Amino acid sequence: ENYDAFKAKFEEVVKTTIDPKLLVPQLQIDTQIQLNQIDDRLWRILKQFAPFGPGNMTPVFMTENLKDTGYGKCVGDDDKHLRLTVTENGNHQKVCIGFGLGPKIKLTSNNKRFKAAYTIDENHWNGNITLQLKLKDIKA
Repeated sequence: ENYDAFKAKFEEVVKTTIDPKLLVPQLQIDTQIQLNQIDDRLWRILKQFAPFGPGNMTPVFMTENLKDTGYGKCVGDDDKHLRLTVTENGNHQKVCIGFGLGPKIKLTSNNKRFKAAYTIDENHWNGNITLQLKLKDIKA
């Protein structure tokens, strides 16, 4: 019966006492690697740490000096998602998908270099299984 009053007071107290840093999601990067280190051997090692969840988060990697190979595009409803193939120093191409990252395509176009935080996953499509990078974020 006093739910609305409780809710209003609760939100007021939280607004005045919570640390603003807690309101901004933080991306925890486990390690920086190069694309040439992402192979079937690494994937087998990562799978040994499964299952992943709240107490055992999926490792997040970062790679710098990436470039789109020129085929990056927005996909999905309303172009919300980003799909691209990246290369590091012209070698070792990897396919990437970034859910909700469609608006960041400008950071990858026109041969711009960028860095990416991602997890590694298997992509099962059309009878083929390949490793792909699931982008968490990209920055110029």
